[in-house]
Amino acid sequence: MIRIIDDRKTISKLQKQFEKHLRGLLDQRFSGKVSHRPSFTSVEIWYSNSHDFWYASINNQMNRYFNVFGLGKPDTGFTHKIINEICIPKVGINRRIAGAFGKDEHGNFYILHRGIIGGGVKGIGKNLFMRKYCENFDQIQDGERISKMVVIANIHSDKLDKRITDFIKEVNRIKTDLHNSIKNNEITH
Repeated sequence: MIRIIDDRKTISKLQKQFEKHLRGLLDQRFSGKVSHRPSFTSVEIWYSNSHDFWYASINNQMNRYFNVFGLGKPDTGFTHKIINEICIPKVGINRRIAGAFGKDEHGNFYILHRGIIGGGVKGIGKNLFMRKYCENFDQIQDGERISKMVVIANIHSDKLDKRITDFIKEVNRIKTDLHNSIKNNEITH
């Protein structure tokens, strides 16, 4: 069973490995801005031409690592919409933060997600994600309890970019379906 990692030193090391490995799989680098509660943040954006998604890591003084993702090729000088965040607590287990790193009994490391998604629209959240996500959830040792989480990928996998793309596209589908449902409901009522 995969167990969530909670010590600061290992989490910091895994965040650096995750960033380095993911950036190594991506084709291009841009300077740009991302819209991030409630302002805009200038970041270095990494892009996958083959999977058509971008990634940025936002440095801040908060208690988490911000890994943000979007779809489409970024343009220098424009602000880019974040589709999904995979934030990781810097220390401990924080079930209000969506992401985590985990380790299995064979020593493999994974990036995990709790299903907590945002989008500024009523109805977008963990409950929607849990109902609409099309893949399986895994049972994860989450401190003293077992939690259902998405195992996105082994952080050292050569398919890390593909697995993240699949995850981002699924989150985007869930959000888009809700937006379309709201829009259609408003039109018909």
